[in-house]
Amino acid sequence: MGTLDGVKILVDPGHGGDHPGTTHDGNIEKEINLAVGHKLANELASRGGWLYMTRSDDSDFGGTTSGEDINLRVDYVNDNYYPYNYDALVSLHVNTAYAGGIGAYSLDPDAGGASDEELYQSDLLASNISAAMGGYRTYTKNLAILRDTWGSAPKVLVEMETIDSDYIYDNYWQDNMAQKIANGIDNYFN
Repeated sequence: MGTLDGVKILVDPGHGGDHPGTTHDGNIEKEINLAVGHKLANELASRGGWLYMTRSDDSDFGGTTSGEDINLRVDYVNDNYYPYNYDALVSLHVNTAYAGGIGAYSLDPDAGGASDEELYQSDLLASNISAAMGGYRTYTKNLAILRDTWGSAPKVLVEMETIDSDYIYDNYWQDNMAQKIANGIDNYFN
């Protein structure tokens, strides 16, 4: 038995396909998100979690622009995982060069659409992940993946690092990041 037995987690490796996300000196966000997403899914499964991924390869959701693709990603989540098919949604990203903002994000309360309990649980999950990542801040932001996905499960977006970091393709860093995020999720559920 694992510490996450029966907990259903939807991992969302951000961007993909024709939508690379942020780039810098050959670093491509969609590749990092997917690599860490697979490692996170494996780590959570080893702890007994039931894992779902919004994408498992370098694909997008058919949007002609990044914004349209994000909206189609939200539709995909709502069509395939609502109302009871996940206990937490974790969207993985890498922030723009030199931007900072590393840590976990929950929905900005001013965005509307979420109950106080949903906001509280999402903030609690974000706090656990940020702490497990090394004490990074927890942020709130009005993001479509947090605002427009249906259901009351906690939802967070994790900015794992900035795209200008020279070690984000390193296997050790990716394994370590996946383990830290998994520890934060584990701490939240236990």
